[in-house]
Amino acid sequence: MKCPISEPKLSSWEYLCGTDKWCVKYEVCVSIGVPRIIWWSGPYKGAASDASIANVSGIKEKMKIGEKALADKIYRFDEDNFVCPVTGHRYALTEGQKEYNFLIYSARQTVERLIKRIRNGKFSKSIWRYDIDFHKLCFHAQSKITNLCFLFEPLG
Repeated sequence: MKCPISEPKLSSWEYLCGTDKWCVKYEVCVSIGVPRIIWWSGPYKGAASDASIANVSGIKEKMKIGEKALADKIYRFDEDNFVCPVTGHRYALTEGQKEYNFLIYSARQTVERLIKRIRNGKFSKSIWRYDIDFHKLCFHAQSKITNLCFLFEPLG
C-alpha cells in the first residue's frame, strides 16, 4: 500500500514512486475468513519493490509451516510462502489454470476491498508533510480504527 508524502530533502530518489510523486509503502496482510488486518509493517521507501519488502518485513517468519499468503504475480518465484496466479495470456492457459486464477482473483477482490477501507481515510489520500516516524504511528492508529469499523460495518 502506498501513501503519498512531500518530497524529502535528503535522498528523495529513494522515495520516488512515479513521475514527481513520492511515497512510503506499507505491507498489509488481511484475513479473508474474519475480515480484519492481521499484519502490517513499514514504512518502506517508495522505490522498494514489494518482493524485497516481503523479504525484510518478517512476515515469512511469522507464518506457520505449510501456511501461505495470497499475493500478486510479483511473488510468483516464492511458491513456498505465497499463492499467486498462474502467469501467461488467458488464451494460452489450460481450463484448470483459468479456474485456479479465477479463485485467486475472486479472493483478491475481497483483499482489495479490505485495504480500500484503510485508503478511504484522509490520512492515506493527502500528501504527508510531517515526520515519517509520526506517519507510522498514524498508520497504526488507522489500522486499529479500520479493524474496529469491521465489527460495526462488515463487508456486505
